[in-house]
This record gives sequence, structure tokens and C-alpha cells, in this order.
Amino acid sequence: MKIGIPAAGENLSFQGYQLLMISLIGTLGTAALTTKIYTRSINFFILLFTISIANGGSIIIGQLMGAKEYDEIYKRCLRYLKYGITASALGATLLFFFYRPVLGLFTDSFEVFEIARILFFLGIILEPGRAFNIVIIGGLRATGDVKFPVLMGIIFQWGVGAFLGFVFGIVFGWGLPGIMVAALLDEWIRGIIMLFRWRSRIWQTKSLIQN
Repeated sequence: MKIGIPAAGENLSFQGYQLLMISLIGTLGTAALTTKIYTRSINFFILLFTISIANGGSIIIGQLMGAKEYDEIYKRCLRYLKYGITASALGATLLFFFYRPVLGLFTDSFEVFEIARILFFLGIILEPGRAFNIVIIGGLRATGDVKFPVLMGIIFQWGVGAFLGFVFGIVFGWGLPGIMVAALLDEWIRGIIMLFRWRSRIWQTKSLIQN
């Protein structure tokens, strides 16, 4: 419960944030909303590799945490992070170069293709940042350090992702790419904070197993 309840709170915040972003995108027109749905669905296949690495790593880190192998835990999470960054960057890059035949399975709209091209290019930058959060937060949860990621998630998803998404996308008129730039900043800023958290090794004191 100590791990599950905060994690559920973070997911609830994330889903609320996503709902707000979809609402903002909906004000930009049918083409923008359609493009978001298609690109998000396609990007999820890339995300699966990073999620799989994070989930597998969390299981191993949890086992090592029980054995109090702190140095091994520290090194392993950073190793899994490298795997996640590599997989996401490679997948996003390949998708950018081959997005036309993939997206062509769903639509032939020129407007959708033009917006998607920008989004897939930004994805090359965004996805490695997302890998930081997926892998390291998974590692932190496995050690019992759950409150800090939840707090940072709520602050930056709403304070950076949602707020700047509205400013860039609506106020500045950048549209869907502007909203994605805000999401990119959220992922990278939060990801770097998560990395510093991991390197601080505060998580060593968060074990649910009493010494």
C-alpha cells in the first residue's frame, strides 16, 4: 500500500494531465486531434521497449534491495537507463525516417502528414527524456522511494507540461508542435531531476524491509 497508493496518485495526475492536453488539442481542429491520436498510437510501440526494460529492471532491483546490494543496484539502474535511452532514441529516429509508410496505413491526409512530420522529429528528442522517467522512477519504486517521483510528477506535469502547453500551443499559436515542446521540457527536466535523485542514493534509506 505504501508503494501502490502514491503510484496510483501519480497515474491519476498523469491521466488528468493527458485529458487536459487532449482538450487543448481539440480546440486546434480535427487535423490536430487526429494527428495526435495516430502519432501517440504509433509511438507506443517504441515505448514498449523502454517500459519492458524498466519493468524487468524493477524486478531485479527489488530483489537486490532485499539483499541490500546497494552498489549493484546503483550500477544496474544506470545500465538499464542506457538501454532505455538507446532503444527509445533508435526507435524514434527510425520512425521519423519511415513515418510516411507507417502513417499511410491510417490516413492519406496531407495536413496530418505535415503535422506528424514535426511531431516525429521532436520525438527523437522527447523519447530519450521519457526513458529517464520510465526507467529511473521504476527503479526508485522498486527501492521503496515512491513519494518523491509522485511529487515531481504532479509539479512538472501541471506546472511545465500543462501550463507551457497552453502558452506555446494556444497563446503563442504554435499548435500541436508547441504542446509537444512543453511535454518534451517536462520529460527532460523531470528526468534529469530523477537522475540526480538516483545518484544521491537517498533511496538506500527508503527500504520497506527493516534493518
